[in-house]
Amino acid sequence: MPESKEEESIRKLAEGFFKSLKCKLTWKEKALLVENIPEEFEKDYGKNGPYLLVFNRDDYDKNENSELIARGSVLLKIITNYLDERGQKTLLKLEFNLDLKDLILKKIDFNRYNLKGISDKKNYEYFLRFIFLSNFQYLNEREQVSSTIYVRDRKIIDFDIDSYKVVEGKKEELNVKDIREEYNLAREKLKEGINEKTKEIVEKLNFSLESAINRIKSHYLHQVSEIDSEIKRNEEIIASLGERIKKGLEKNGDSVEKIKKLEANVERMKYSEEKYRIEKEKEMYIKDERSKHSLNLNNKLINTSIIYYPVYDIDVSLLNKTKHTKHLNLTFNPIDNALSEIHCENCNEKVDKVNLCNSNHIYCYGCGGKCVCGSDICEKCEKLSCNVCGRLVCLKCGAICSLCNKYACSSDMCKDSLTAKHICNSCAKYCSICNKFSNKKTFSKCPICSNDVCLRCSKLDFKLKKRVCVNCFKPVEFRI
Repeated sequence: MPESKEEESIRKLAEGFFKSLKCKLTWKEKALLVENIPEEFEKDYGKNGPYLLVFNRDDYDKNENSELIARGSVLLKIITNYLDERGQKTLLKLEFNLDLKDLILKKIDFNRYNLKGISDKKNYEYFLRFIFLSNFQYLNEREQVSSTIYVRDRKIIDFDIDSYKVVEGKKEELNVKDIREEYNLAREKLKEGINEKTKEIVEKLNFSLESAINRIKSHYLHQVSEIDSEIKRNEEIIASLGERIKKGLEKNGDSVEKIKKLEANVERMKYSEEKYRIEKEKEMYIKDERSKHSLNLNNKLINTSIIYYPVYDIDVSLLNKTKHTKHLNLTFNPIDNALSEIHCENCNEKVDKVNLCNSNHIYCYGCGGKCVCGSDICEKCEKLSCNVCGRLVCLKCGAICSLCNKYACSSDMCKDSLTAKHICNSCAKYCSICNKFSNKKTFSKCPICSNDVCLRCSKLDFKLKKRVCVNCFKPVEFRI
């Protein structure tokens, strides 16, 4: 036989109540075994545990020594009174046994980078659970509905606390702020939740009230009709006597006297207080029925639980290809089963696979590249691009030109043969005599062989008054 809404409501109330008392609960088919009951409650009930609770008559008959909790039962009243007198506040902690290394390796692709180490520390966050007891009282009946509402981050959430390991919390682990806003949200949600139940009862009451009012109106209408019928009957007799007098069928004196008595009787009935009394009595009974059919709804907060849980701040140490350590700061929230995302340090896009450049930046495939030496670099390292060829250059594969102060890769960089300083190929020139590079601004064209030569490979010809290359230079005495 399926469980009725009333049975479900009472079952949830009882289960939640004994759970809040930290009793041990075990379901045996449709019977709830309650153990480790607080002494205080046992005294209130007058019976020591354990209790075997059932919620309908059929299950009560099937389970020996069981306690039936149903509307009007003693145990239900004791639970209600206990809650009314002792609204509780509890601090609960969710515990997790996590292998963070295994968890991280499953959620992040480290792309063959060596996981050097993982360290973590815990911060605590919390949400709230409000348990309300709604009492519906009408027509000498009383129904109770228990509602459990969870509020997290100022939002109503669905949460199954039975899926977690719960222990008693410690006040020193948590700093709780004002919870009035969360309480107000829970109350609004409660109103929405019991609206269907309220509507159902109101419809039932309206139907019953309409029947009761119709019955009252019918009863008093009958009484008024009797008076009206009597007035009409007397008026008909008066009319008949009048006609008989006109026709001479009645003695004038006796009939007139009789008519006067009847008219006096009609007048008395028309203006007597009987109709007024009947109307007032009818309105009184209708008002009484309206009062009886009113719904008295009382919502009571019976438990507020602050439920807190650890959020893990995790430091992951990775070794890149150059054996430098990269630290990733991650956060794991076990309630959401959510690990914080990793983002490209260039464009901030989420990355599914970790890539580290030579400068230890995390980059996505769109922001990465290769240095002339083949090592990984990214756009964040673009300030180290070669001024000559435009390619990206890692820290080891380039230098700043001593002449133009611009960066150049090793392929486009040389040493000035005169100063031994780094110069880029844009500022350098090759001397075909010494086979070395130097500042191109120091080169001169030999007037004899037309070759460009460096300062070291040219000499001043006093006769020509120009610098000539050492191959063409001759002392003055040998010149023809």
